[in-house]
Amino acid sequence: MINWKNAWSGFHQVYGPALVGGIFLCIADLMQSDRHGQIYKVGDMIKRHFLNGFGLEQGLVGFLLILLLGLLLCWVWRPKTPSDSFAKGASVFAVLAALVPASTPPGAPVSSYILPDEKSTAVARSGSETPAWEMLASIAGAISSARAETVIPLRPIAKAKITLSPAANVPSEEFVRQIRESGVNVWLTDADGNQVAYQRITQPQFIVTKPVGTYLMEVEMDGYQRVRVPITLENEPRAYDLPVGEKTQVPIGIQRLYGADRKAPVPNVKESFKFSGAELSRRGDYAGAVALYDKSLAAGPQDKETLNYKGYALYKMARFNDAAKTLAAAVKVDPSYFVARLNAAKVACRRGQLAEARKAVLGAPALAAQALAVIAADGEFAGDCKALAADLRAKVGK
Repeated sequence: MINWKNAWSGFHQVYGPALVGGIFLCIADLMQSDRHGQIYKVGDMIKRHFLNGFGLEQGLVGFLLILLLGLLLCWVWRPKTPSDSFAKGASVFAVLAALVPASTPPGAPVSSYILPDEKSTAVARSGSETPAWEMLASIAGAISSARAETVIPLRPIAKAKITLSPAANVPSEEFVRQIRESGVNVWLTDADGNQVAYQRITQPQFIVTKPVGTYLMEVEMDGYQRVRVPITLENEPRAYDLPVGEKTQVPIGIQRLYGADRKAPVPNVKESFKFSGAELSRRGDYAGAVALYDKSLAAGPQDKETLNYKGYALYKMARFNDAAKTLAAAVKVDPSYFVARLNAAKVACRRGQLAEARKAVLGAPALAAQALAVIAADGEFAGDCKALAADLRAKVGK
């Protein structure tokens, strides 16, 4: 028969303090926003080697293992005082932290994706004649593979544009501001459960670039419930809207002890046409790009970016009259949209309308100094509008 008095005394004097010691350090570790903590390292190692396929959270596995080992240590070397028991429970965490190798997140954060028609937002400051988007093509914003397959990929590479959206009761401006200030952790897992990519993004829209296949994406954002969504990458570029989980006061680290919300990405047809058109434009197929931009504009005729993309493609096709009309429509939607105004200036210069070109970049509303500096450094602008480019460089001190 169990002697409950002795059992309680043993728990109170030995095992209870050991649990408290382990929990104390585990909670502090789980409060970290990333996955470099010891709990996750231990849980990831155990799950990969012994519990793969069980569907348990790495954080929970590590948490329970540390507490179990703390109790086992106190059972083998019975402490004489509660403080000694507390120290033994905490020591398990410290020992495992020293023995378990670091679990570096796969992949690496990269800069934001640059569509070919948006090249002037990231031009080189050297004044090179080479369009900046060509020089930056290799670092187009993507969640990249952590494991190279071979020099020649075994599977074709696919792309998907993901747009994060807030819960219905969260204002869009507040949501975007939080992403830019605090960032969002995005993880990608393959069909076998292996983590293959990681990216900390600071904008609500980003690109996933991976071999064709099905993946599981996990999104972690402070103040929101963790979200897991299946993502299928196909040969054709696709765009999806991803609703982020409901707001919560539970820290991300604690959420890693239990499962994430399951969401389904919502296909965005309008953005898919725009994204596919941008890919064709990047490859030089401007006619094909314009056809896709028209399909996107049919669903959203006031989309300033699509209008700008189409105008730029028409400019590259030397259809300057059509380009001018399209870019004028983009500027009408947002007169401060400096990329469309830059492209409009290039078109005006090619048509011999130098006054219109000057008005496009220097007219009202006045553009910020940073935008003018980007325009002045654009290689195509310098080639099409030599005199205006020289004046602009002098104006901005370039």
